[in-house]
Amino acid sequence: MTFPYAFKTLSFLLNFLMVRQVIYMLMCRKNTVYMRAVYYRVIHHKKPQEKAKILDYLTKQLSRLKFYQKAAAEIKKAGYIGRYHPIQYMMILYGFPLLVFSICMIKDPSLFLQYLLGCFAIASCVKIFVNGKIKKITDQFEKHAWRIYRYLHNQIASGIKITDAITTVYETVNDNDIRNILMKFSATFLLTMNIEEALREINERFGGNEAATLCMALREGVKTGDSELMLKRQEDVMFNKYFNRLEADTEKSRTYCILSAIMFCAILVIMASVPVVMDLIDALNSIFIS
Repeated sequence: MTFPYAFKTLSFLLNFLMVRQVIYMLMCRKNTVYMRAVYYRVIHHKKPQEKAKILDYLTKQLSRLKFYQKAAAEIKKAGYIGRYHPIQYMMILYGFPLLVFSICMIKDPSLFLQYLLGCFAIASCVKIFVNGKIKKITDQFEKHAWRIYRYLHNQIASGIKITDAITTVYETVNDNDIRNILMKFSATFLLTMNIEEALREINERFGGNEAATLCMALREGVKTGDSELMLKRQEDVMFNKYFNRLEADTEKSRTYCILSAIMFCAILVIMASVPVVMDLIDALNSIFIS
């Protein structure tokens, strides 16, 4: 009689613990469980065509807003040119921090300021990452700009039309990102023979005055057929910038090497002096104690 009673007691305790765990998940983790259920029920089980319809609808509704247009321009300059990259970027930049803030406020509203600062930090990290990608692509373009100007100038000086030189300008660049952008620019011009539509590829993917100057030179060359002097002048300007940047990078590398050597020497000095200092302290303590 004792064994069945003990078994029933153990079964009751286990069931009670399981019920408490379920209640804990529903009450304390209801937001996580709810979001997971929504994802698997609404998104995960939908067909790819239905997902595309949802994203198309969101893109259509948000494309009228200025901040969406600004976000789309930023993410495109960062190298993300997919159809749904702007809406995904907005969801990460604005939607995710807002979701985290809402869930945290439901759990503990007393930490409002901490949650707000945390969400601001998340958005700032995303922004810094995107701006870093934009700066990297812009720097790579400025580094190769003098090659583009030299190629176009040499082609025109040898009697080749600028419209023919444009179609092969991507061959001067080794960087994959810049090369792909210039290939798309050349292909667009070759298919449409519309310089404004082709230049849109450069304007939308690069930032800075160098891209605007290149577009102006190409537009002037296609319209007038004579931009040799402008291309030569810009070649000299961009080559000087490239050379100055190389000097600055070399000087920066030299400074880093010197600082690294100083830090290494400082660490060695500290490691060697610690035992001496400890022995000196022990000696002084023994003198004063005695």
